[in-house]
Amino acid sequence: MAPVNREPRLKVFVAAAIARSITRAAEKLEISQPAVSRHIKLLEEDVGCALFRRNGRGIELTDSGQQLFEVVNPAFNRIDAVVGQLQLSAEAVAGHLRIASVHTLNTYFVVPLLQEIMTAFPNLSLQMFERSSLDVGELVERGLADVGLAYDTMISSEKLQAVRLQEETMQVFYGKASQVQIDGATDRAGKVELTENLKFVAPPVGYALRQLMDQHLGQKLRHSIEVETITLMLDAVHIGLGVCILPANMPRYLIEDRGLMRRDIVYPQMSRSVVLITHRHMKSVPVVAHIIDRFVQAAKQIGDKE
Repeated sequence: MAPVNREPRLKVFVAAAIARSITRAAEKLEISQPAVSRHIKLLEEDVGCALFRRNGRGIELTDSGQQLFEVVNPAFNRIDAVVGQLQLSAEAVAGHLRIASVHTLNTYFVVPLLQEIMTAFPNLSLQMFERSSLDVGELVERGLADVGLAYDTMISSEKLQAVRLQEETMQVFYGKASQVQIDGATDRAGKVELTENLKFVAPPVGYALRQLMDQHLGQKLRHSIEVETITLMLDAVHIGLGVCILPANMPRYLIEDRGLMRRDIVYPQMSRSVVLITHRHMKSVPVVAHIIDRFVQAAKQIGDKE
């Protein structure tokens, strides 16, 4: 019997498992839906068991399918990473990369990846900008930044293209001076209802976070102080000027290690979409494409942990 080439079937299997849909997998792979179904059927016949089951929203992995996915998907990722590194090394990657990001994303998302980026590309000159979402969009639109990370509600230019990275859930952060007010607004599950009894340290009008707070809190939003940076916001919260709303992914060294506390919000629940933006007419550069892909992978890993 001739050896079976399982690679195409396994690639289709992984795409369908991630998409949880035959239709979306076909679109991702740019092949027909019957072709996707045929590859999956052949693979199931090969391994001797069902790998997917249908549900109301599409398809999901069986226990056997999950077992196969947990082995095959990381293997493909490692192969892609090695091939990408070899391609980039062969080109002796050097040059200048400019990344613009908002402060909140820098604290838990962008900065932790910088060491990995610089290790992978030691000849790369990296320039970082920290701005509001609006300013991040403007820097990318004007060609002053190659890659931008911001919040989707503030990005509207037709000259920009955006890739959604993750949904960012918000929490309330407070110091000991606000403990009584927070306890009074907390339900039995330990979650806080944001009421007019709370004073907020908030960013100025025009910032994505302020827009989110205005949208969900409306008349309940009483701010004791407006600040432009996360550092000043947390300093103000620490000395008891109010509480603040920030992403749930804020690192411990900024919160618990400095004596601040956090709680989930029961009402109104707030979240926003993080997007990676580039200029529609940006020239394709291998190192930029690789780093964009790494940001996408990192965002997925954060989402999987949640």
